[in-house]
Amino acid sequence: MCIVEMDPKSRLEKLTKQAEEISIDLSIPSKRYVRSCIEIARMGDTYYSELNYEHAYVLYMKFLVLTLEKLRNHPDFRFLPHGDLQKCKDLAKDIFPKVEKLKELLNKQFEEEYLRWYENEDKKLEAEREMKRQEEEKIRRREQEKRDAKGNVKLPPTPPTLPYNSLIIEPVKIPDNIIYDEPEKGLPSESMQAMTGLSESDRDLNWSNDKGEEKVKKLVAGARPDVNRALKPSTGPLTAEQNENSNTLGLKSLWIPNSLINRFIDIAEKNTLRNIETCGVLAGKLGFGKFVCSHLIIPEQTGTSDSCVTLKEENIFEVQDKNQLLTLGWIHTHPTQSCFLSSVDLHTQCSYQLLMPEAVALVCAIKCDELGCFRLTDLGIQEVAKCQLSGFHYHSNNPPTYLEATNVKFDPDIPLFVIDLRK
Repeated sequence: MCIVEMDPKSRLEKLTKQAEEISIDLSIPSKRYVRSCIEIARMGDTYYSELNYEHAYVLYMKFLVLTLEKLRNHPDFRFLPHGDLQKCKDLAKDIFPKVEKLKELLNKQFEEEYLRWYENEDKKLEAEREMKRQEEEKIRRREQEKRDAKGNVKLPPTPPTLPYNSLIIEPVKIPDNIIYDEPEKGLPSESMQAMTGLSESDRDLNWSNDKGEEKVKKLVAGARPDVNRALKPSTGPLTAEQNENSNTLGLKSLWIPNSLINRFIDIAEKNTLRNIETCGVLAGKLGFGKFVCSHLIIPEQTGTSDSCVTLKEENIFEVQDKNQLLTLGWIHTHPTQSCFLSSVDLHTQCSYQLLMPEAVALVCAIKCDELGCFRLTDLGIQEVAKCQLSGFHYHSNNPPTYLEATNVKFDPDIPLFVIDLRK
């Protein structure tokens, strides 16, 4: 059923249910969810200003469900800073009236769309009835023309009537000494084949058996070329990559400045020479259905040859709040290793992607001169989210836990702002 076929009330209830289905991962700190709630409200404001009422309503409802219901069940909810809780309360006060207003606007929008759909369906049915009537009229006319043609057939002229006396035929006397030839036993096989199209071997067929019947059918209808059904195109099961591509069709595109990669590599150069990883946060805004990364934030951090840990996350949040930025993913270096996501990276990416499905992980493998742009698959999120292990451990990659992110685009015209919090 097309969504506009639903009555307005049911359609709004479906949107509300969609927002209420959000769940939280208890392994992710509650303060990260508070940040996510703030960004959800921020995205809702963007959609609201763009008059995209459906997306705004769903995001606002998700905010209310998370802050007023789900987060209260988190184990460390009571340890949240008072400032974070107050910020959520202030946002909720602002969002409640917007939600009520959106219900009115959406009801009106859904009613108008439903009426337009109903009118279009009525026009389609009327057009189909008219086409059927015209077709019936054509058939009726052809039949009438056939009947008229039969009624106007010209008969050959009637031969003149002969006098009765001319019809009397004189008897013919047949002589008794005529000698008749013996009747021919049969025509030559060449004559028979010319008349019937059957060769002598064909005439000897046993017409009651299956092979004979099939041969006759071929002779009558003409032998048809064999069709190799194996050559017909077929759609087999999707590969993991094809399946992932189909899943990402619903994701918004994420545009990243071309200059970001080289700029980050230059920033990380000192650590790279010491064989230490460096990480950064991708931040930006939502506008007209796409995310644009405009800021690269380098947080205070500690690193080793195969790991990197962010410190003082509250400083990152302060920058984002000041610039009204959303968290769009992260980037880190592999000074000597190849381009991949380790088990630690998988858990880091999972925490980003659970809060923002479009979030990506960029990996700069310096020694191999490779760039990876990854996101977890649906199965990967399920596996990593329920994993309670920390540090480096095994995660199966069959089926794939992560794949290349197909929603990412690079653009040379996007300006980049770098904020290095280590200074």
